[in-house]
Amino acid sequence: MERNKFTVSMAKKILRMFGGELVPSSSLPRWIADELKEEGLISAVTRGSRYSYRLTDVEACSRYIKDKYPSGTAFERRI
Repeated sequence: MERNKFTVSMAKKILRMFGGELVPSSSLPRWIADELKEEGLISAVTRGSRYSYRLTDVEACSRYIKDKYPSGTAFERRI
């Protein structure tokens, strides 16, 4: 997979997070998870040895994706 390609699969997972769901760490590519963690947009929730991600700010995450990834501009409509 191309490193900076924002895919439909990623958009679906992030939209689930917009609804308040936790997403398993294994379901998001490491590069996007690291990037969103670095920006303070997601946090890790641990359960034993497993962890999931939760959005910390839905609006900021939406703006960040739309600004950073041209293919993410209308990711809500792409699905």
